[in-house]
Amino acid sequence: MDAYSDEVDVRVLEETLSKVGNLTEKITISLRNVSRSSSRAEKNIKPISGRTRELAIYGENLDNSLHVISEIRGYAEASAKADLTIQAGPANIGVDPYIDTVRNMEDLLSKLQNSHLRSFHKVVSKIDQLVKQGKASLRDYFSHLLSSTYTPIDINPYIKQGQPMPNASEETTVTLRKLFTYFEQSKTRMDGVYVEAVSQYIINSLAPLGSTVLPKKPSKTPYEKGSSTLHVYTAALKGLLYSQLHDLKALFADSPMKASLYEQVCSTSISEYVALVGRLNDHVHKNMGTDSLLIFEAIECTGQLITSVQETSRSVPPKLSETMQKVQATAHSVFTEFIRYTDSRIQNLQTIPSDNGVCEASVDIMSRMGRLAEYKTPALVAISTMAPSAWIPSPAPAWAQHLPPSNTTMMGDPLELLASFFSDSIDALLLGLESKARVFGKKNPQIGYFILTNLLLIEGYVMQKDIYKILGESGADRIERLKKRGLNLFLEGWKMTAQRLMDVTVTKPGSDKLSSKDREAIKEKFRLFNAEFEELVKRHKAYNIKDKNLKEMLVKEIQFISPLYHRFHDKHAGGDFSKNVDKYIKYSNADFDRIIESLG
Repeated sequence: MDAYSDEVDVRVLEETLSKVGNLTEKITISLRNVSRSSSRAEKNIKPISGRTRELAIYGENLDNSLHVISEIRGYAEASAKADLTIQAGPANIGVDPYIDTVRNMEDLLSKLQNSHLRSFHKVVSKIDQLVKQGKASLRDYFSHLLSSTYTPIDINPYIKQGQPMPNASEETTVTLRKLFTYFEQSKTRMDGVYVEAVSQYIINSLAPLGSTVLPKKPSKTPYEKGSSTLHVYTAALKGLLYSQLHDLKALFADSPMKASLYEQVCSTSISEYVALVGRLNDHVHKNMGTDSLLIFEAIECTGQLITSVQETSRSVPPKLSETMQKVQATAHSVFTEFIRYTDSRIQNLQTIPSDNGVCEASVDIMSRMGRLAEYKTPALVAISTMAPSAWIPSPAPAWAQHLPPSNTTMMGDPLELLASFFSDSIDALLLGLESKARVFGKKNPQIGYFILTNLLLIEGYVMQKDIYKILGESGADRIERLKKRGLNLFLEGWKMTAQRLMDVTVTKPGSDKLSSKDREAIKEKFRLFNAEFEELVKRHKAYNIKDKNLKEMLVKEIQFISPLYHRFHDKHAGGDFSKNVDKYIKYSNADFDRIIESLG
């Protein structure tokens, strides 16, 4: 049973497998047919699919191209519009819209160079060109605005009328401020352009004055104060610098830019001033005999400029301070040369006045001293850096040994130093004249009178030229010392004659009678005194003194002899020394005094 069943199952299985095989064969044939059909379809469909994809890509590229064209057209249109503005220039368009246009082009150029459109070289190049041209036009306009604003001016009307130097207009200041702001933001340095324009404006405005500062040619006469235009030049420079500071304050308020530009303008303008003073300094060295006093104007003017710069700037340019030191050093030489000239002028005298009166050398030297005294303030500045007596030439002249010793306490006191210099100069004159008079064989009384007449002239100059304000008390004492020296020499004859009146005769104890020897001595004293007195009176009258004050002073000094004569006269008027008294006592006290007074 089981075997039969298994056989049936096998047969059924075989039949089934046979059917499956037949079905599989049919499926295979069908698949082959489908495969051939699919292959043919694929061959027909593939070209169509490729073209569809290509059309899609082309369409996308076309859209992108149209977008790029649109973008480039925008750049091109913007540059074309900007081109019109930039070509017209800021003067025609206005600074604000012009700067805005240049800035827009700068921004546009930056975007274009950093975008996918940077390969459009013509557009990039055009915008770049516009930016460069716009910047150049702004720089040119800036330079032109400066040159038209700071055109050289005629200084003289402003100086004569005491008016401030001109300033930039408010409109110009506003425009310059906008330009400076643009240049600063665009990192374009225009400081040098500004400094150059303003500096040249100042220098060129001053040029006509600068040409008249130095004397045109050497002169044989001493320099007269104010002949140079250095004071006017300095005042004009100070005014121009102050005006420039005003402009910079309007431009930058308290910005560091203001201080920086002002210092640069000062430095450039002062360089020209320093060069001018340098030429003046050289001129003084070469013409010390006539133009030496010009150096004091240089000191005064340089000091004024230093003060002005200190008030308006943070510091004084070193070259200006160095110039002050140089002119001070030259002034030191002027002091020494003045003493040397005084000594030389006297040593070269071929004669002195026959009447022992005022010497021409005294007039010359005191005239020069009077002109020097006019420069008191700069002279004080110059001499402040000298040691006492440093102005005495080396080797020291012979008369210098009679000068009082130097007072070291004068150091640091310019007025005392200057007073000492003037006193030494007066001593050099009078002591030199005394020495020269001795060379010409003059006697002491003549020399004394010679000193006094010249001292009288000196005192006149001292008062008229305000030299006394410099000499002060110490200088007055020095003059008084010279006067006493002259009087002692002048009175030498009177003092020697007065010795005759010194009676030393005495009577013997218990007797009121003079010895014969004493009587003869008294007679001799009267005889010699009378002869000498008459000669002194005659000599005094021969001086022909015209100055009333000098006459009165000399008579007052001579009157020292009157009380001596009165005493001698009264002692012997009784006639105990001679029976013929009138032969010896020729003058009563009243007559004697009347003769002395007549000398005045």
